[in-house]
Amino acid sequence: MPYPVDPWPEWMEGADGLWAKSLDKSAGPEAESLAMHTWLVLSRLADQYRLRPNLAEQLGEPRLWQRLFWACFLHDTGKAAAGFQQVLRGGERWPQRHEVLSLAFVDWLFPAGHVDRLWVVAAVASHHKEPGVLYERYLSELDTAQEAIAGLGTEITPPVLGWLWHWLDECPRPWAEALGMAEVVEYPPLPSLADAQGMFGVEAIRRALGEFDALDLQYEESYQAASELLGAVMLRGLILTADHSASAHAPEFVGLPLTRENGLGKLKDANLRDHQQAAERVEPGSAILVAPTGSGKTEAALLWAARQAALDGSPPPRLFYALPYQASMNAMRKRLAERHFSEELVGLQHGRAVQSLYHDLLTDDDNTAQEAAEQARRKRELADLGIPPVRVFSPYQMLKAAYSLKGFEALLVDYHGGLFIFDEIHAYEPKRLALIVELVSWLAQHFDARFLVMTATLPPTIEQVLREALPGCQSIEASEKVYQEARRHTVHLLDGDLLSEEGFSRIVKSIEDGQSVLVCLNTVQRAMDMYEKMQALLPEMAKAKRIVLMHGRFNAKDRSGKEKLVQDYTRTGLQAQDRRPTLVIATQVVEVSLDIDLDTLYSDPAPLEALLQRFGRVNRGRKAGGPLADVYVF
Repeated sequence: MPYPVDPWPEWMEGADGLWAKSLDKSAGPEAESLAMHTWLVLSRLADQYRLRPNLAEQLGEPRLWQRLFWACFLHDTGKAAAGFQQVLRGGERWPQRHEVLSLAFVDWLFPAGHVDRLWVVAAVASHHKEPGVLYERYLSELDTAQEAIAGLGTEITPPVLGWLWHWLDECPRPWAEALGMAEVVEYPPLPSLADAQGMFGVEAIRRALGEFDALDLQYEESYQAASELLGAVMLRGLILTADHSASAHAPEFVGLPLTRENGLGKLKDANLRDHQQAAERVEPGSAILVAPTGSGKTEAALLWAARQAALDGSPPPRLFYALPYQASMNAMRKRLAERHFSEELVGLQHGRAVQSLYHDLLTDDDNTAQEAAEQARRKRELADLGIPPVRVFSPYQMLKAAYSLKGFEALLVDYHGGLFIFDEIHAYEPKRLALIVELVSWLAQHFDARFLVMTATLPPTIEQVLREALPGCQSIEASEKVYQEARRHTVHLLDGDLLSEEGFSRIVKSIEDGQSVLVCLNTVQRAMDMYEKMQALLPEMAKAKRIVLMHGRFNAKDRSGKEKLVQDYTRTGLQAQDRRPTLVIATQVVEVSLDIDLDTLYSDPAPLEALLQRFGRVNRGRKAGGPLADVYVF
């Protein structure tokens, strides 16, 4: 087989060589060798080095990449254990931890007192388990722990130890050069094979594991601020990112193709509004954008992001677009993929992302149900690994990092240096919004992240806490002209309940007049009651499937289908050419980011911010000087 780079340790290949993955976990027709897996891990680490060339300086850790290169090279050497190799070939479970055995090789390159030793030890030891787990299993006073660590000493035979020595002697320098990391990697002298064999054993493992445990305790006791832990967090996050993506056989981490042309999408320079022009004139840093619904906030946000990239001189590694509702996330993913970037560059992350992606893929005639399911799962997996440079997600994905959930360090690597667009920030429940704002402040302060917070309705209280969280953030606001042009509605306040004969008759009259009608109710039950009543009062509309019920309790397939029905089939989409009367009965799920345009609205009472969002689905395509649309609030 062709090897990725020369020289290659061919003795690790084949049925009798050293494996890292069994055949069922390999990407090819053969089991994945230890050398191949290590090469893939180093390749994904090199991606991160290219994406974040200034990270070491930003962290104040100039030897970061040196330590990570060697930690990745050594991290799975313990898989050379005879017991582990038997497992990969179908044998019984091996009761040891391979990363602990890998620590026995650290002495060969980084003896006691070496400036890189502790960090290489920490990265190797922690690339799967937390320190406390390893301590209890191998260093505690329990007899089982003493037996476990003693058993590791005989797991690697002399011939295999010789293979690994030759690998470390011949391959690191040409591999670092081939991966573009030679300028940040040093090559410590390797002891002779005889000396290396004498150094290898249980004592080397026990010493390294003890140092790792002491380092962990030191950080727990001396922790004062995020800056003190940042280097350690990023070290672990980077090795997790490299290892997990390599194990998943993910493609390379490509850079963010963020340009002014991407931001413009289908807009032309001549059509830019004042706030869109202002967005591409800002200075480096975060900003708050307030502009009416339908005035091109998304394009303004992307122009802000493109401006930040241009000012940096090198593109930020990642762009995140946060929204409050799954329906709006699904719609935004499609919009960004179709108008601004491309399908493979935009990922989706929320609790039902797989279902949404599956439904979209299933509508492609070339996909079977099984193919669509496999592709949807793969797309979600790649998004979770951070592969797509543009991500549409819920802010709750970010809160995993705030609570230090498993793998949070990899999340923080993903977010470091990123650009974040928060749309409709007012839509979150207050306690959750407080968590989000505090996390935004923390990421801006410690992770070089920048934020654009945008909305059509920004309550003063929320603006105040945002400005406290993002000191010095800039303001971008639509001009009075844009607001005047954005006037699209005449509001009528009506007595009584929308679920009444008065409400029913008004809705039916609007339909009979040829209008498309949006009816917004505050609860799912009220929406269902209205739907049943309208089915009875408008049987021909019901038969033609031109009465659509939307609320948050539909499963992902139905929900996605209804969104598509409303936006396309029923001709109420913003770009619709063949408009026909349609009745959409919905809860607040329609308030954010659905690109639909109806003729009138009947609504339950709601807070002003919510009402303005509901109004935003009506007369959305109004031209300047065109007639205002009537909207009714009972």
